[in-house]
Amino acid sequence: MPVPETTQHVKAQDDRREMLRLIRSTGLPTISIQPVVFLDNLLEGWAKPALVERNTIVYCHQETLEVSWICHHDIAQLMIAAMSRPELAGRNFPVAGPETVKLPELTCILSKAWKRELRYESQSVDEFCEKISESMGQRSGLDVQTVISQMRKAYTYYRESDEFNVDMTHALKELPVKLTTIKEWAAMHPFPEVKED
Repeated sequence: MPVPETTQHVKAQDDRREMLRLIRSTGLPTISIQPVVFLDNLLEGWAKPALVERNTIVYCHQETLEVSWICHHDIAQLMIAAMSRPELAGRNFPVAGPETVKLPELTCILSKAWKRELRYESQSVDEFCEKISESMGQRSGLDVQTVISQMRKAYTYYRESDEFNVDMTHALKELPVKLTTIKEWAAMHPFPEVKED
């Protein structure tokens, strides 16, 4: 996830900032790649059932939020590029995909790429946290309420910030890779099939 330089009092961000500080304090040369939202999230977890069963992209983004979705493949490319450039040690790179779209635009691109009529639902933070809470409730050893409280804070922050809209011009000069468009990603990831009972 994107990690702001100054605390927003979101534990997941603060923990990442502290982990990075500890790693760098050892003298280990470290480059931090900080991606925005993964396209691959649409095919797993809480997003997949609505996509498969109702042809609906459900995500915790309001319709006006501009997001530069990135895929796992591009994160791997960026990390390989970073490993071959040790002179970049100590740098942080917020990274994203090559296109910045709103939820209706994402849905339109994927509808065309997958050749099926898709809809979208802009999930509220509370609805999102409720779904996550339901899935976490079955896992022992988790303080579910604390986790959900932090998720609520994190997603509220991201929905109200511009952290998901990243200009990659500078990063690509330092880490030259060809990023994958949403259409290209969809071509590499067929629409998930409905499993028969």
